[in-house]
Amino acid sequence: MDSVTLVALVDVGGTAVAALGGVAGGVWVARIDARGGRALEQERVRRSVYSACAEALLVRHHAVTRLMDVWMC
Repeated sequence: MDSVTLVALVDVGGTAVAALGGVAGGVWVARIDARGGRALEQERVRRSVYSACAEALLVRHHAVTRLMDVWMC
């Protein structure tokens, strides 16, 4: 095997290894993005639930305050 063929084989091998590394990296990033997306969606749902609970408590507080004002007058 001459040196030109050897260099060509090394070049093809290096390209194959780089391509596999790129595919592996892409899969890894996609997995991280999916995990981050799920966490972000859970955070949005949690904030929506907290907001709804806080709003319900404020409405109840205002209702009780009005009733107390009416009864005390």
